[in-house]
Amino acid sequence: MNGIDIIEGKIDIILSNLDYLDDVKTVSKKDFISSFEKVQASKHSLQESFEASLDIANHLISSNSWKRAETYADMFLRLFENQVINKGLMEKLSAMARFRNILVHR
Repeated sequence: MNGIDIIEGKIDIILSNLDYLDDVKTVSKKDFISSFEKVQASKHSLQESFEASLDIANHLISSNSWKRAETYADMFLRLFENQVINKGLMEKLSAMARFRNILVHR
């Protein structure tokens, strides 16, 4: 499997999860909160999407021999520094890194 196949596979995971999250966002807040399954599936979809984005970032960093990232947020900083993503996306993904830590460790 080459690098493009790896990245495309991760993008497919992200898009699939975004489709689910798009569907579930139409559910009322009351129905969402009262559905253990919807809450858990949404958490899992967010976490899996974020892990896939980290995998993409890590693959790009290592395959291009860019400076090693010390934190998840640093991974997106490396992508920004190497003109793969813009500053706005870097900031959003870095915030998602912090949210991921809350989601996983709570």
